[in-house]
Amino acid sequence: MGTGGYLENAPGRVKAGCLVLMAGDPSARLPARAAAAENARLAGRIGGTAVPSLDVRCTDALIIVDPQIDFCPGGALAVVGGDEIMPGINLMAGRFPLVVVTQDWHPADHSSFAANHPGASPFSTVAMPYGPQILWPDHCVQGTAGADFHPTVASGAVAKAHLVLRKGYRREIDSYSAFFENDRTTPTGLAGYLREKG
Repeated sequence: MGTGGYLENAPGRVKAGCLVLMAGDPSARLPARAAAAENARLAGRIGGTAVPSLDVRCTDALIIVDPQIDFCPGGALAVVGGDEIMPGINLMAGRFPLVVVTQDWHPADHSSFAANHPGASPFSTVAMPYGPQILWPDHCVQGTAGADFHPTVASGAVAKAHLVLRKGYRREIDSYSAFFENDRTTPTGLAGYLREKG
């Protein structure tokens, strides 16, 4: 997984081919300069009229991961240039027969928030039953503006989405993947949904 609009082909995960567009993935943060360069490169590939040529089949899905305010510049857990790929996401969504959008949706007392661990700092690590957990600043808290979708995709790709999948809502476990919680055994249900869609 990558940051700021990383493209990942994921046809082996489920029966349907998937193109995963990640608006933000704080677990794989790049240094600011590298992230900005990656986003500039990507914006040239998926922004404006430079959408990559893809052979989109009727069984393909576009999975858009966490295109939310808190993962864009000015947000609580911003990815450098994360907002730059939003227009390209909308263009891509228009080309796929099935669109899924994930939404980080944490309760305020989520165990991955540094504020819920007395004396802990954001980006430090603690042991959880499922392994090491990076502690994050509070972000994408249920019902807050930061948890909202970026306005560019809210009226575009999200409005076209067949499924909005909320993840990270279990207080005791974080969720970076669209397919599994961080314990790597608890499914989000997305794989089954995609299999059912063919």
